[in-house]
Amino acid sequence: ALPPPPPPTAAHPIALAVEERLTIALSQEGALEAFDLKGTLSLTANDEAASCCKVVVAHKDAAAGTTFATHPKVDKKAWEADGVVVMKGSGKGFPVGRPVGVVRWALSTTDERQVPLTINCWPEDEGDGQMNVNIEYATAREMELYDVSIKIPGCASAPEIVEIAGTHAHDAREETLDWRIDCIDASNTAGTLEFNIAQRDADAFFPIVVSFRSKSLYYDVPIESVVSVEHGSAISYSLNKALSIDEYKIA
Repeated sequence: ALPPPPPPTAAHPIALAVEERLTIALSQEGALEAFDLKGTLSLTANDEAASCCKVVVAHKDAAAGTTFATHPKVDKKAWEADGVVVMKGSGKGFPVGRPVGVVRWALSTTDERQVPLTINCWPEDEGDGQMNVNIEYATAREMELYDVSIKIPGCASAPEIVEIAGTHAHDAREETLDWRIDCIDASNTAGTLEFNIAQRDADAFFPIVVSFRSKSLYYDVPIESVVSVEHGSAISYSLNKALSIDEYKIA
């Protein structure tokens, strides 16, 4: 099942977008070598009347080590004390018609529980230039991942698929086997791909490159309300959330 499309933003006076980008490096044995998360809350005021608003966030609960920073024109004290995003100075509104990154956050960690998807790859030499390869994915976090791609190099010849959770595509020119899973969630927290292939070098199957998209965020930015600074009245808003991969390698 695919996630529902975000609501059209033009219909709302305020459009909020939360984007997180992830860089992960794992060793061939699955140990975490690097984890870097960067997140941004962006605000677009679609009309002048709504631009003088404040965004109230229910809480700033995030993984240990997460650091926050506000745009220089955003009231830092209001954010730190009350989780409120509002422009500095009385009566100043946000720019109209263009997105502004109002809050950023970052997380670098060695906590392996934060890794969305671990990959274990076991190539075994069968003799006669043949290898049997077992690859398993597993999830440690409760996340819904969509359009998952696990791309394995070292596959010049066509593989013989023994077992697979999902589908695959072989690219002889790129010498890759692309293991694809439409959705990984609570119903399939682990899965296996096993194949046989002509190959003599076990290291040829690395680096494995992973990509996916998700709406499951590390800091969820729980919006409580968007209100007019002047009147305190509620302002209609849209909210779009997305997690994407900058780089995700097992090497």
